[in-house]
Amino acid sequence: MKRFILGIVLLLVTLPGLGQTKSPLLIGIDVLKPVLSVATPNRPAFRLAELTVKVPRQYGSYLSVVGGYGQMRSDTTFRNVLMNLQGGYLKVGVESVTERGFIKGFHGLAAFSNESADYVFSGPNFGDYRAIALRQNRVAVGIEGFLAHQTPLSKRFLLRMSARATLAGMVGNRTDKIPVVFAPGVGLVTGDPIMYSVGVGVHLLYQTNTRPIATPQQ
Repeated sequence: MKRFILGIVLLLVTLPGLGQTKSPLLIGIDVLKPVLSVATPNRPAFRLAELTVKVPRQYGSYLSVVGGYGQMRSDTTFRNVLMNLQGGYLKVGVESVTERGFIKGFHGLAAFSNESADYVFSGPNFGDYRAIALRQNRVAVGIEGFLAHQTPLSKRFLLRMSARATLAGMVGNRTDKIPVVFAPGVGLVTGDPIMYSVGVGVHLLYQTNTRPIATPQQ
């Protein structure tokens, strides 16, 4: 797992060297995920981080590479079950940007996660009893489509708001009957092993050059 996350970081760091000069290279982070991580202390606890690089292919068209880490710790999803799921993910796709800042695109995704869960039964006389419910590593592959709009904040920075829909499948046999509720890179999901998810994102992007800008103001 650590090697996978390190590989994502190295890939995203080296991608800027591939950018062309006729369109700006974009590097950004999802600013919404950290907010959600600290705004839900009494709900299933999330730790989320995402970095994205947009490499220009031609003016208005970009290779989109996204890497991130996701973790969910919860004792409220199921009664008497303590859950922990964490892992990294990589998304690669293409997107097109209009002069008014409207964006459409898609990503293929791969996510690697480690799942663990314990049954906990309260014992009034001899203390709580804890038993292993789940220990396994899983892989998810899928595709997502997204629509977005980005607005210049300054000559260098852009704010992007996006909505996406994801379809993915878990690879490998399950050894338990606890359904998947969260997958790194996919989010909160419905279904198992075929998962469906929708979500939103807010990204802050930095332009490595400003000639021309990605979304010129009209």
